[in-house]
Amino acid sequence: MTAPQLRRDPITGRAVLVAPERAARAGAFFPPAEFPDDAADCPFCAGREERTPPSLFELPGNGVWRTRVVPNQFPAVREPLGIAEVIVERPDHATDVADWLAVLLTYQQRLKARREEGRWQYGLVFKNHGLNAGASLSHAHAQFIALPAVPPNVAAELPACVGGCRFCDLIASESMADARVVRATDRYIAFVAIAGRFPYETWILPRKHERAFEDADLHELADLLGDALARLDAVLGRPAWNLVIHTAPWTGADFHWHIEILPRVAGIAGFELGAGMNINPVLPEDAARFLQSPPVATGGL
Repeated sequence: MTAPQLRRDPITGRAVLVAPERAARAGAFFPPAEFPDDAADCPFCAGREERTPPSLFELPGNGVWRTRVVPNQFPAVREPLGIAEVIVERPDHATDVADWLAVLLTYQQRLKARREEGRWQYGLVFKNHGLNAGASLSHAHAQFIALPAVPPNVAAELPACVGGCRFCDLIASESMADARVVRATDRYIAFVAIAGRFPYETWILPRKHERAFEDADLHELADLLGDALARLDAVLGRPAWNLVIHTAPWTGADFHWHIEILPRVAGIAGFELGAGMNINPVLPEDAARFLQSPPVATGGL
């Protein structure tokens, strides 16, 4: 058994304990939690648009919208603290995204629309998938919040792009080592984070330096993201996960945008809350090896 290791995130210096021995303890991993059947009362399904606030944006489809954006009826922020929106990611009632290209185009549109208003400093897209990740409805959806200040997790990453780019250095080192790379394409790379806070934490980055997700080419990204999530489903049995997009602040600071996928298969407890340091019970190199050769064929969700 691999002895516990103290690892530091190469971007922020954040400390994480990697402790594979912890994986053997009772209750180390959450079993998959299924939503109750909420289809009959789901406000996000096509044909029930009157049950949400009016649309802010709709991506048209064949006779019905493909994605739809509405104000969040239960917002974490209101002006002047920010603006909160819900992105409904498909018209029919299902938990998985059917068309990642349409969804990513919608994410881009909301970021661009709020950026152009000139009133906000940052836009955060995030997705809670599954009960253990904090989702309250099973219908595939994400959230977008425009903020008057750069949030702390992004602010902690900004120094990595001053006088060079540590994200670019990280991509080069991960590509060379190849121990944690899950898949790479011409434009993008997906790898298990060397100091992941959660088991199987996976990052997706553009291989060349790009400031903002708003300006990204999405076709390869849609394929790679769908594939990465399918691999997690195959290995972990359809886990809950959070997805966040870190893009450049609208203040003009340099950055290297990226996506973080955080599987919620293990919880946090007293040590994590008291020390401010996560314990990851799965060696990232082991996680990458399982994701590289999942037990079933992979593909877009």
